[in-house]
Amino acid sequence: TILRIITAALVGICLFTYLLFLLPSVQNTVAHRIASSFSKTIGAPVELGQVRFSLFDKLDVQHILIRDENKDTLLYTESLKLRLSDLYLSNNTPIIKYIGLVNTKLYLHRKTSKWNYQFILDKLNKTSDTNQKAAQFDLKKLDISNFQFISDDQWMGNKTIFSSNNILVNIKSINGKNINIDQIIANKPYYLLQNK
Repeated sequence: TILRIITAALVGICLFTYLLFLLPSVQNTVAHRIASSFSKTIGAPVELGQVRFSLFDKLDVQHILIRDENKDTLLYTESLKLRLSDLYLSNNTPIIKYIGLVNTKLYLHRKTSKWNYQFILDKLNKTSDTNQKAAQFDLKKLDISNFQFISDDQWMGNKTIFSSNNILVNIKSINGKNINIDQIIANKPYYLLQNK
């Protein structure tokens, strides 16, 4: 009888916790705390809009904004969709089945020899020095809709613009720094290089 009571209590606690995490207010609170921790990790302000997720395999985030040291936009995406495999619960390398980005803009800029994203690399290098074991994962599909990349190099006097209605990348495997890409499809790509 005691064993049944304990088992029922544990099941009830797990069920209550799961249902609690389904509440939008709880999901937003947890996600914004994660965003705050991520901001400290990369040393850059990270702002999030509405967040929805199911435990272990699904994450949807609206309006992600990362600013540089001058408070200018470094990265913005209107929507991020992340899908994980069941292997996320195992001891094996987690497999990210799908990353979807909608209306994404990446803006790189410099007036001196230092780019506006250099401070993030410096912060990550310090973090990797203290934590020698890097996180391992495997990504299968990257889908970006309405993508714009701008590299404004005022120091060297050139500007690069790349955009596409959609970019689909199918990845075979990721092994350390090596990425084995099976296919890249770009719909209506546009590329411009200006010398000032």
